[in-house]
Amino acid sequence: MMRWFLIAVVSIGCTAPRSRAINPEITPPSKKMLLRQPLEAEDLDPDPNVLHVALTAAKMIHEINGQTILGYAYNGQLPGPLLRAKRGDTLRVDLTNKLGTPTTIHWHGVHVPYDMDGVTWQKDPVEVGETFRYEFKLNQSGTYWYHPHFDTAQQVDRGLYGVLVVEEPTDPPMDEELVLIFDGANEHD
Repeated sequence: MMRWFLIAVVSIGCTAPRSRAINPEITPPSKKMLLRQPLEAEDLDPDPNVLHVALTAAKMIHEINGQTILGYAYNGQLPGPLLRAKRGDTLRVDLTNKLGTPTTIHWHGVHVPYDMDGVTWQKDPVEVGETFRYEFKLNQSGTYWYHPHFDTAQQVDRGLYGVLVVEEPTDPPMDEELVLIFDGANEHD
């Protein structure tokens, strides 16, 4: 099975004060697609040039189309928390593993130091019950996603993924923003 993801950030308005989230009209899924926005991660560092977040990877029960499924999540939410920083900021993420299996975080498309990439042939995974600190400078702006690179297909399919938005320091605030994550599967014989 091959999986693909597309992450998009749609911004509306360029000059008005920023709204942290939009509140779409919620109707039953059979009538209208439900747009659930990822919550923004809490920044644990008062320094405006550092985004310091704590992520806990753990098992979680997901309800999908009326069925309950055992999955995974970062901080109990699917998708994981939205990480937002500016180009030039330091990203510091403390990953605690409560999955019952090793895990990592890979910063898809982000230029990071070798030992921060979350790829298991470069660095040992975070073992069950352990916490590992990822810390690096964000040298490029853009919209990215983060996900494990240990048992990748299984862990991503079960819900371990989230969005990283790195803004230019001079980007004007937006009225509204909509983060879309498209998840599709393409099975082959």
